[in-house]
Amino acid sequence: MSITIDLKLFRVSLFALICLVSLSIFISNGYCDDWVHIGNEQSFTMFYNKSTVKIDKQKKTITVWEKRIYTEKGKIGFLKYIEGITKQKYNDFQYILLRSLLDYKQWKARTIHITGYSKTNKVLFNVDFPGEWEYIDLDSISETLYNQLLRENHIKR
Repeated sequence: MSITIDLKLFRVSLFALICLVSLSIFISNGYCDDWVHIGNEQSFTMFYNKSTVKIDKQKKTITVWEKRIYTEKGKIGFLKYIEGITKQKYNDFQYILLRSLLDYKQWKARTIHITGYSKTNKVLFNVDFPGEWEYIDLDSISETLYNQLLRENHIKR
């Protein structure tokens, strides 16, 4: 009976140790960043990083980093606009980090920068945009994001 109790205690202790080690690896690899899921579209799933939100109340702008993880169909459509991508890079392409600037008074947005990543998180391309202002489409995933940013930061349009 003593051996059975010790074996059960050993199993429970081993399980707890494995959980703690896994959790520390999970956190240290950045899997618990401040990425918040916004929604899904046919081409991608969108997140934004809470810790990157910068508000300029004088200019009435918000800067934020978005993450878009592309579907196979979405990858094809997106990569048509990026020059210099080799077939190998296309095969490895998985997601982008995109820096956006929102003018919440005019309800316009523009892209400032895009970085493309592979399935193994290797940088495939970096593109700075002069970025023209564009109106935010109604009922779009971008509108959902910007409305959430305004709401969370107690900003009225």
